[in-house]
Amino acid sequence: MSSFETRRLSDLFNPPDEYVLMKAEMLSTLSDGNEEWLENLRSHGTPLACLKNDQGDSILHLAATWGNLELVKSIVSECPCLLLELNSKDQLPLHVAALAGHPAVVEDLVASVTFFSARLAEEDREILNLIK
Repeated sequence: MSSFETRRLSDLFNPPDEYVLMKAEMLSTLSDGNEEWLENLRSHGTPLACLKNDQGDSILHLAATWGNLELVKSIVSECPCLLLELNSKDQLPLHVAALAGHPAVVEDLVASVTFFSARLAEEDREILNLIK
């Protein structure tokens, strides 16, 4: 079972308490947009979900803008709360991917939100079974 499959819907509603502006050295490998980029961000010690650029974009917004499907999947697996995170233009990563013309990323983001929504029904059933 992948880490994505073990996530719960409640993970969507646990955004960071505070945000950290990505520093220039964090953005230096931005154009690569790969796992190496994520490792570079992790090396700074700030949780990935807390990072934003000066436009209010999360790392998921950036990956969606680039159309990097594997990077999007990796970020969603690690930081599902970013699926519903708005940037300074009130756009979700899904909107950014659609505007940038990346249908594969849009499909994956929709599937991710759908997966978590289905989990909600499952979590509710589990709670009801415990109450009985």
